[in-house]
Amino acid sequence: MNDLDLDKPIKEPHFIIRSSSAMTTLQQKAWVFMYLHAKNSLDDDFHYLQLADLVNILETAYREELKASLEAMNKATVQWDTFGLDGEVKSWTTSSMIGSVVIEDNTIVYEFTERMKILFRENPTFAQLDLPS
Repeated sequence: MNDLDLDKPIKEPHFIIRSSSAMTTLQQKAWVFMYLHAKNSLDDDFHYLQLADLVNILETAYREELKASLEAMNKATVQWDTFGLDGEVKSWTTSSMIGSVVIEDNTIVYEFTERMKILFRENPTFAQLDLPS
């Protein structure tokens, strides 16, 4: 038998991500889409997206606006606290949202920092957000 008391709620470690930069809705959508596109291949150094796919999902046709958003994500930092079973902060981490991004021909090549990859691997489930357009 185990020592689990079924009458008490079970607590799991969790984390909270916050951005130290104001993000536009376009940037938030792009980041979520880029994560979803890469989540099954996080061990890859780089991820490849067709420019048309990102433009279609973001419903934007202005290439310069997209470039500015990608640049802002590269400069933006996110931080997260990981909580222990007792609810106390166990660790604090900061990282840039994306490590680098290149638009070459009609392909977007991007990478996440190693810290972001660790966060994604350790916490594969994120809350579903409905971001307004």
